[in-house]
Amino acid sequence: METSTDWLTLRSADLERVIRLATELREFVAGSEFQRRHFLARVGALVGASVTIWLELQVVPPGRAMISSAYDQGWSDDSRRTSLCQYLAAQSEGEDPTILQMQKALRFGSVVARARRQLADDKIWYGSEHFQKYRRGAGLDDCIYSTLVGRAGFQTFSLHRPLNEKPFTEPETALVGAVHAACSSFLNDAELRIVDGLSPRLRETLHWLARGLTDKQVACELEVSPHTLHGYVKTLYRRLGVSSRLELLARYGRVIPTTRGRLSSA
Repeated sequence: METSTDWLTLRSADLERVIRLATELREFVAGSEFQRRHFLARVGALVGASVTIWLELQVVPPGRAMISSAYDQGWSDDSRRTSLCQYLAAQSEGEDPTILQMQKALRFGSVVARARRQLADDKIWYGSEHFQKYRRGAGLDDCIYSTLVGRAGFQTFSLHRPLNEKPFTEPETALVGAVHAACSSFLNDAELRIVDGLSPRLRETLHWLARGLTDKQVACELEVSPHTLHGYVKTLYRRLGVSSRLELLARYGRVIPTTRGRLSSA
């Protein structure tokens, strides 16, 4: 995974933190909210961000970005959170001067991390309706955006510091980009969405196959005949685009839930 920041500018201690976090993320269901919240908390701690937000981003005609918050954390009170969420829900009332510049910087297949001052200078930022109406009310000022544009769409998050705190530095921005590049594949929820799109019966079949049970044992657990199970497995392989159990585990092992309860949910 490429990144627009220079890995050579990172200190050895920072590189160790990047590797450690990437290793930690392998222990979570890939692309799950719990995994992404853990990621946000760790990245936020690395650069001293008080608020972290995982963003959903869509580009709509004529090339305008529409942003919504998938989940966020770190707010000191609900009123401050509400202030910024109002902006995310109604951007037309106050455009964020950083968004257009961030859009221009994006490159397909690469992580792009930018601090606010790289996207909008102080005069533009503090004079904007966005800052006066939303950021000030939320008690937030400086920020870093990091975005990956890939085949699965946008993968983007933002980190924020309170008013009157020092702005993010270039090394901190480089660190965020390096962390995102190293962890992007683990945060990808494409496989998770495919698995979650299966019927409860197929998800349960997938669960027992992943546990290492034989076809006869899986049929017993599901209380179906071997012939019926064979049909489930054929359908499962076709839906997941695999031809063997080994390929299934190699591609989907990180996103197969480990509890029967979750698999049985609609």
